[in-house]
Amino acid sequence: MLIPIPLPPACEASAKSKGIELPAIALTKWVPEGAQFLVGLLCDPDTVKYCKDIAQPFTEQDALMYIHHFRSQMEYAVVAVNAETGEIQSAIGSVGLTIDAANGMKELGYVIEKKYQGLGIMTAVVDFFVKNVVGAVVKSSPSFLSKVYAFVDPENIASWLLLERVGFVQEGFLKKHQARKGVWFDQKLGNVGVEF
Repeated sequence: MLIPIPLPPACEASAKSKGIELPAIALTKWVPEGAQFLVGLLCDPDTVKYCKDIAQPFTEQDALMYIHHFRSQMEYAVVAVNAETGEIQSAIGSVGLTIDAANGMKELGYVIEKKYQGLGIMTAVVDFFVKNVVGAVVKSSPSFLSKVYAFVDPENIASWLLLERVGFVQEGFLKKHQARKGVWFDQKLGNVGVEF
C-alpha cells in the first residue's frame, strides 16, 4: 500500500534549480526486496555522516535484520513513484518511529538519499508522517504516546532546522550520549508534543 505525500511547490522549485526531476513521493512499508537499497543508502558516507548508530560496513544481512525489525515498528520506505502509472521507481529514504517498550520512548528517525537532500522533501515527509501516520495511531489509542522524540547530532544543522519547521523544540543537550567505535558523541534532544 502506498501513502502519497503531498509536496509543497517549494520542493519542485528547489529540485528544478538543481537540475533534478522531482518524482511523486509516497510511503510504503519496508519489504525484504528493499535490502539492497538500504545497504546502498546506509553505506554512503555523505548520507549517514551524522548517523552515529549505524555500524559500518552495513551489509545486506544487516539490512535484512533492520527490515525484519522495521515490520514490528512504524518504519516506512520513502519511495519515488511514477506519477502516471503509480508504480514504485525506487526507494529514496526512510522515516519511522522506533518504539522502545522498555522505557516507552518513541524516537523519530529519518534519512534520505544525498541526491534528494536540501529540496524540502524530508520536511514534507516528516511533517506528514508525524501528523497523519503517527496521528492516526494516537487517535485510535490515546495512551500510545504523548511526545515524539528525535536525537540529532549538534553539527547536523539541516536536520535540526527540519525538526523545528515541523514543530519540534529542543528539550535538552546530552553530552557524550552515544558511543561509536569507542568515541562518545553529544546529541540534541528534541520533542514535539502530540496533540491530535
